This record gives sequence, structure tokens and C-alpha cells, in this order.
Amino acid sequence: MSDPLGIFLPKHWMDALCEGDVAKLLAMYDVNAVLIPTFSNEPIQGHEALEQYFNEFAGSRPNLCGEVHEEIDQNLHDGHRSISGHYTFTWDGGSAEARYTFVIQEGGDEWVIHTHHSSEFPHPE
Repeated sequence: MSDPLGIFLPKHWMDALCEGDVAKLLAMYDVNAVLIPTFSNEPIQGHEALEQYFNEFAGSRPNLCGEVHEEIDQNLHDGHRSISGHYTFTWDGGSAEARYTFVIQEGGDEWVIHTHHSSEFPHPE
């Protein structure tokens, strides 16, 4: 993903999700990226699995969109960053609050996602 400011922003990710643009989402991920998904119990890896997940994720939630509420950006080392926070997903007839962490790496003028963890907020019993 090219970012003229040199900083990956989760808002870019959310914008692509709201547009339903799976190709744009995939372009943000390294080809061997790992996703620990919000609505699945199994981690997935690689573009093929990511594409399947995002198609199912959006396909089962009509008019899927969301909003990023917070970002905590940490410089890790050697061009790696961690960006954490929370977002809200909304779709026809539903919504979910989730927390996220993206581990990204600078690659020239682009940042790519290597690991993305997203989990729904726990619900009190």
C-alpha cells in the first residue's frame, strides 16, 4: 500500500473494507501475511486464504462498513511498526466492537501488513 505520508493508517484499511474492494485489501498485505480474524476461530495465512475470508466476511454482512476509533502507533525496529486500537464494524442488522493490531513493515515507499490480529470485544456474562 503506498502512503505519501510514509505511515500506514488503519483508516485506509477500513476505507477499502467499506468499499468492498477485496483486491485493495489484499494489496495491503504481504503475500504470506497472517490474519487472526475477528469472526473466525482459525488464523489464516496468505493471499488466497485472505481473499476467501474477506469475500465471506463481507458477503455474510450486507453493507459492511466501520469506523476506526483509536490508533496507538509504536516504532518497533528496522522499519517495523505496530499499530493497535479499536474499531466498530456495522452492517445491515448488526454491529460489533473489535480491537486490532497491525504489524507492518516499510518496503521502499510502501508499508505492508505482515500480521493482523482482530478480535471482538469480550461480552460480559
